[in-house]
Amino acid sequence: MNDANLMESSLKELGFDVIKRLNAGKDEMLEAIREFSQKLPYYNVALFYYAGHGNQVDGTNYLIPTDAILKEKEDCKFETIKVDFVVEEFEKYQENTNIVILDACRDNPYRAWERGGEAGFKALSFTNGTIISFATSEGATAADGKGANGLFTEELVQQ
Repeated sequence: MNDANLMESSLKELGFDVIKRLNAGKDEMLEAIREFSQKLPYYNVALFYYAGHGNQVDGTNYLIPTDAILKEKEDCKFETIKVDFVVEEFEKYQENTNIVILDACRDNPYRAWERGGEAGFKALSFTNGTIISFATSEGATAADGKGANGLFTEELVQQ
């Protein structure tokens, strides 16, 4: 929550309209993404920031809502939101500068489905007009930092 609040205040200082959700379940996340998508035609710069848990299963990156129940690997398809779902919305507006920032490369909070499971996110192919930023390199997990905010977000807002 601290990272989301810090990003909100930083983005508002830069003149961004902000749609913020804290500790959102899947329905609330989808509604926020819908609201965000509906505003894309009216802006020339759009930024999607996510801080929370995410995982990678079979090469697909997922954002994990707070109400997700992940007992089996296949549950990710039904309980989470694919990162590609957000990126596909940006693809409709390639003339915009679209930015995706994912501060979600932390350890998976759920049990491992297979031995030596994948850590972090898989790198995404860049789409025309879209910048994708991760809190860490492919397959790694991000540092939480020593203060109230994660290291990545703390450094990001200073830039």
